[in-house]
Amino acid sequence: MPEYFQIAIRATATYVILFFLTRLMGKREISQLTFFDYIVGITIGSMSAILSLETQQSFWNILIAVVLWALFQIIISYADLKSKTLRNFTKGSPTVLVGDGRIIEANLAKEHINKDELTAMLREKNTFNIADVDYAILETNGKLSVMKKPNKQTITPADLHLTAEYTGLGILVVEEGEVNIDALRSRRLTRSWLMGKLAQQGIYDLSKIFLAQVDEAGNLYVDLYDQYEQQLKKSTADDMILAKLVKVHANLTMFSLDTEDRAAKNMYTDCEKRIQDVRLMFESYSANQTAKHSKLREQLLH
Repeated sequence: MPEYFQIAIRATATYVILFFLTRLMGKREISQLTFFDYIVGITIGSMSAILSLETQQSFWNILIAVVLWALFQIIISYADLKSKTLRNFTKGSPTVLVGDGRIIEANLAKEHINKDELTAMLREKNTFNIADVDYAILETNGKLSVMKKPNKQTITPADLHLTAEYTGLGILVVEEGEVNIDALRSRRLTRSWLMGKLAQQGIYDLSKIFLAQVDEAGNLYVDLYDQYEQQLKKSTADDMILAKLVKVHANLTMFSLDTEDRAAKNMYTDCEKRIQDVRLMFESYSANQTAKHSKLREQLLH
């Protein structure tokens, strides 16, 4: 068998095996891994590279080593869930570097961290003055958790006895100019409501919208394509009229879709076309008026 064919087979098999092993080992962010987890990952990766490329080495011998390393890691992970003592032994325990506002030098030495490294880690937590720190704890994954002194902590609405509005998760209702009807229905909203909200912001053309998101409180966030962002105007009297026409058009569309009566459907469709014609005529009129006012303003200035 040609060597390149062997490598292709070994690489494919290694990929599939690693996929299933990593799924069994669980998913954690790189920042959550302990130093030992990191070393285990590198070792398994190195053995997998050998498994893929070293055709002179026994495929099964290396595969057994890879699977055993992964199994050891899985077994230790499950054992850690059951025993705090074992967890402290395998993962270590958090170390207090600053306690009650004072640096604990013995713990700095134990973790091989100098004062410059400590201040750098504090700056990463937006803390530029050690005097502001009440506690700083080095977690088992190497990240620093910081609790500032009470008079240096950020004020929250609860501190001021204010009730903050719950907005919940946002959901996309417009993506690249296309309305997501299912998303609107999940919020118990209609296309008419959406068009009315967009009109309030001076937006009448869906194709200009990159995305629009609505939260559980009904707040609508709209992001236009960059080339249209600067064209967005403040609401004017003409804009309000256009908003009304757009809303009526949307309502007629919904009525037409909802009814089963053929005569009513034809009537709604006919009215919808007429409103659309009126809207286009008004948009043309408004644009001409704006152009005339701009020209007149230029003449007066000159």
